[in-house]
Amino acid sequence: MDWLLDCDIHLIITHLHQNTAELLGWNISTLMYEVQRLYSHDGYPYRNRLRDPIFLQNKFSYLELIPTITNRTLKIVIRQTNNYTKEDLSSIKTFIDDIKAEKWMLKLGFVTNSFHSRSAKNYEEILQHLKHYSKVLYGIYPYVMLQPYLLNRKEYKVVVFDGKAQYIAASAKHRGEKSFAKDNMESLLNFAEYAVMMLKEKTDDVDCEGLIRVDIMQSNSHDMIVNEFESLEACIWSSERCVKQEGIICRYQAAFWRTQLLKFIPL
Repeated sequence: MDWLLDCDIHLIITHLHQNTAELLGWNISTLMYEVQRLYSHDGYPYRNRLRDPIFLQNKFSYLELIPTITNRTLKIVIRQTNNYTKEDLSSIKTFIDDIKAEKWMLKLGFVTNSFHSRSAKNYEEILQHLKHYSKVLYGIYPYVMLQPYLLNRKEYKVVVFDGKAQYIAASAKHRGEKSFAKDNMESLLNFAEYAVMMLKEKTDDVDCEGLIRVDIMQSNSHDMIVNEFESLEACIWSSERCVKQEGIICRYQAAFWRTQLLKFIPL
């Protein structure tokens, strides 16, 4: 961060983990701490926006703020040399006993495209995956999340700008997916706006100005839930019928970054 502090202003246009953590062997917790040194430095983001969990891609931090519209999630600290504590193991047993899902999913909190995700059928398989995380990823990522495996793999990606849902972006198709809003796309847009509004009500750290993409899936009880939020470099490619809206959002984004620059450049 020293070279950013030596500049007149800073502009961070990507999530911190993008192409850095594993390739460079950086520790995510240290990286999140270091970026806070920009707190009083002119630029974007700054002050409490540097703690925005969407900007940091600290996924558990934003999921725990809106538990009523997300998949049930247990945070498990990745321990060195597979040295998980009695409390860790007890919390896992309690979690899976309470929910009784058919399968389980383990996901990291600071990655994209489901990197290092693992599915498990039972407690023993969960422990095997935790052993792998401990061996390979300890010192890079601070925690892994345990969730019930979502049987419907369909995911909708809704583009939201300044709190207003704009369109549904294109997304890759997955085996086992089944449309759950085919006849009511408006409900997806409304849910995305509601999710952003709820998150904003829970914390002042979240920056709802500009672009947020809300990724929506279906819970095993058939409710809409937030899978994750993304901003900054979130993919917002549209389907053919939304090309015009995509162009408008790109212009909005250009105006957004121009505004950030002009806040700190004397005219």
